[in-house]
Parts: sequence; C-alpha cells; structure tokens
Amino acid sequence: MLRIASMKPHCTPEEWQARVDLAACYRLVDLYGMSDMMANHISSHVPGEPGAFLINAYGMMYEEITASSLIKVNLAGEILAKPDFGSLDYGINRAGYVIHSAIHAARPDVACVIHAHAWASMAVSALQCGLLPITQTAMRFLKIGHHDYRGVVLNLEEQESLVRDLGSGEALILRNHGALVKHEKKSLQVDHAYVGGWLMEGWHLPERLHAAITLSHQLDQSFSADPARIFERCVALSGPVADLFLLDPGQRQFAETALCAERSLCLDKMAFGQVLGTIGAMIPETEAIFETDLLSKQHPELILEQAREVLMLRSLYALREINTLRVAAEDSTSRTLELEEETRRDSLTGVYNRAYLDQFLGREFDNSTRHKWPLSVAFADLDNFKNINDNFGHQAGDRILQATARILRGNTRETDLIARYGGEEFVVVLPATDAETARSICERIVLAFRNTGHVIGSDHATVTISIGCATHGSQTLFDNVADFVKAADQALYTAKMRGRNRSVPFDRQISGALARMG
Repeated sequence: MLRIASMKPHCTPEEWQARVDLAACYRLVDLYGMSDMMANHISSHVPGEPGAFLINAYGMMYEEITASSLIKVNLAGEILAKPDFGSLDYGINRAGYVIHSAIHAARPDVACVIHAHAWASMAVSALQCGLLPITQTAMRFLKIGHHDYRGVVLNLEEQESLVRDLGSGEALILRNHGALVKHEKKSLQVDHAYVGGWLMEGWHLPERLHAAITLSHQLDQSFSADPARIFERCVALSGPVADLFLLDPGQRQFAETALCAERSLCLDKMAFGQVLGTIGAMIPETEAIFETDLLSKQHPELILEQAREVLMLRSLYALREINTLRVAAEDSTSRTLELEEETRRDSLTGVYNRAYLDQFLGREFDNSTRHKWPLSVAFADLDNFKNINDNFGHQAGDRILQATARILRGNTRETDLIARYGGEEFVVVLPATDAETARSICERIVLAFRNTGHVIGSDHATVTISIGCATHGSQTLFDNVADFVKAADQALYTAKMRGRNRSVPFDRQISGALARMG
C-alpha cells in the first residue's frame, strides 16, 4: 500500500473535514458497487476557498482513497495542493476535471459532485426515455437532466452544454444515441439496447419488458395483432416520437415517424396526429406536477402545428392550390396567370377577395365533409374602425387596413387563406384545423393587434380586433357552407357584445339565445 504523509497540518479544520467526508464517500461508492475502477470521480468544494475543489488522484482505486490522497485544484485545472506520491507522481484526470469544474463554477450551491457508474444508472442511461418518475425512488430526482455523452470529455467547449443540461436540478444522466451506438456495435457486436435487455433479464423482470428493451432500436414495420409484438413496437416507436418534441424544428422527422407508425401499428396519419395531440396536451400538466421543463424551447402547440403541416392533416388541396397561386404570382413570364391571380386579390390589401374566398371555402367544406377532417373559419372585424376614418381620414384608414393584412399574414400559417370580406372585415380559413388549434391561432392574432401601435401623422393609435371562430368537425357539423359562415359571424357578434378586443368560439346555446333576443 502507498504510504502518504498526512495533509492535515496543511489544511484548515474545515478543509480537513471536507477531505474526511469525501474520502468516506469514495469508500461507500466502492462498497455499493457504483464505481468503475478509477474511471469516474467525486469532487467536493473546499470550504472558505471559492473556486477550489478536491478530487481523486488519477491512478488510485476507490478503496485506496484517503483524506490525504485527495488533490486540491482550482477551476482552471491548476493543482493547488497535493501530497507526495513518490515516483508515481499522480495527477488529475482531465476528463474528470472538465465535468466537475464546469458544475462547481456554474453551481456554487453544489457542495459535492458524484459521478457514479452503477449498473442500474448505466442501464437507464442506455434508454432514450431516460429516468421516468414511475417509482418513489425515481421521484427523488424530479429535476433530472440528460446530457448526450459523446465520449471521454476532454473539450472545454462541452462544459457549457453540460451546465445547460443540468440546469437547476440535482442529477444528470450522461446518455448517448447516435455515434456511440456504432462504436458499441463495432467493438462489442451489441449496442446498449441489447445490454439493457440483458440486464432486465438478469434482474428477472417480466419477459415482455426485457424483450421490448432489447428490440427498442429495431422497429418491425410489419403489422402483427399479437399484443406482445404491439407492446414491443410501441416501445421502439417511443424514442422517435419523443424526438419529435425534443429535437430542434429542422431535425424533426414527422413524415418518417408517421410512416413507421402506419406500417407497424396500422395508425393512419390522422390517428397518429391525434396521438401527438394527446401527448402534447399532457405535457403542461406533467411539467407542473414534477416542477420541470420538458420543452424549454417551444410550446407544445407550436410543435403540433408543425406536425400537422408535415403530416398533411390540413387540406392537401389547399396546400397545392396556394402554392400554385404563389408560384403563378412570381412567374413574370406568364402574364396570363398574373392577371388571373390579380382578379383573385383585393387591390388595397393584397389578400384574397370575397369572390375567391367563396370558391375556396366551398371546396374546403366539401373536402372536410368527405374526408372527415376538421375545418375552421375565423371572422375578424377591426374594433371602432369608423373612428379612424372620422378622426384621421380615409387614407389613414387604408394604411390601417394594409397593416391589418400584414399582421394576419404574420400570425397564420402557409396553408391558411386570408381574405378581405368587406370594409374592415377579414376572414381566415384554417384547413384541417381543429377547434383547439383554431382558438390558439385566433388568440395569437388578437394579442398581435393589441401589441401593435400605428403612427398616423403626429399621432399614435392602437387598433384592436374581434374574432369569431367556428369549426366544422367531429363535435359540431354544419349542413352547408352558409350555416358554417353564419356560425362564425354569430361568434364575432358575441365577441363584440362582450366588449371587443377578444376571440370567441361558436357556441350553439349562446347563438340560440342571441337569435331569440333579436
């Protein structure tokens, strides 16, 4: 055994106590089998010395660690104090320093950082879903982060992503799905999914669990009615589905994942969209229960909107029609198409006119009824617009109408159609859009108008908008387009009656009461 002179004479009482506690922690981690020889580390800050922490000498096993064998370093990786190791001259492991210094620098509230390699934690790190709060033990770590492990951490640039992934939590799982899988298969002829299943089998868990984990990276795209096979496919599909919510917008593969769901589970695109909607609706409540942010970059509604676009749950015909019109308008060599496009546009605002709106809405209503996908329409009216014309003149009113068209375009989607209905009234057609999504879009439009100021000469004005919205779908079916449009108009009237500057969805009971009053 290596004999090391005591460091106690060279330490403050507080530092010595920290050394004793840290050495005991190393021994306990070794006792419970949570170490990996000398490949992981535990560190503790030095009381009274900001920026200084204690870490193990690289080369010593966990069962060899003593209070005096620990090395004191600063956040820059410079060794502040270490014992005489003789000819062995132990130093620190740079990979361990990069991880631990990043956390100590960013989280001065953290006194100790433990990097453990327990079998159970390694098995969890091999799962795309990470640690799920499904047991009392797991719920101890409600604010847990996940960091994609890219190999031995030697790059200081990775410190920023480590700290970001840890956030304000108390635990961080290093996981990897991608390059490391290829390395695993090349070196071991297996990947971590196989190892996870092997561990589950060794722990005598039900066969359906370890079989599903073993096959979690092998999505069988041939349908089977066998419940066990369906369960395995659900587990294998859970990773790609989670990526739809967690990855950046450009990396999401909605169409590919929907195709896998259709082939392996016989879920058509509409059903798969409903599954995503259910998951998205559960996320805010789940975040509130566990006091954590599952989606830090985007709201679930925005993700689901993107999903609907890619999965074409909106009208394919509308997408093709609008794209054709856009190309036609930009093709300067085809004057005939340009003239045709001009006849469909409102000359003042540039949005579609009433005549084309009637044609488009009629086709979309028929498509919605035939294919049983939802269709929403929003009637919008500028509040107190007459005052603008009376106080500032009709030229000012025209500029407000042009600004209205810009705001509507900026807060709707490519496949939505905007038209001027007449005067200060506008209509937005939302193909294959359910009532909840339509409500969200309308509220976004109302907020945009509320927050937009207009300069009129030396004066400033804010023009608000009222919106009534109706949805032709599973909950409310209309007999014809006229009734559909009338419902949206009645909802707009309700919005005006309630004080303007708001969005109101169509309600049959309220509509009936207004009809009896009028």
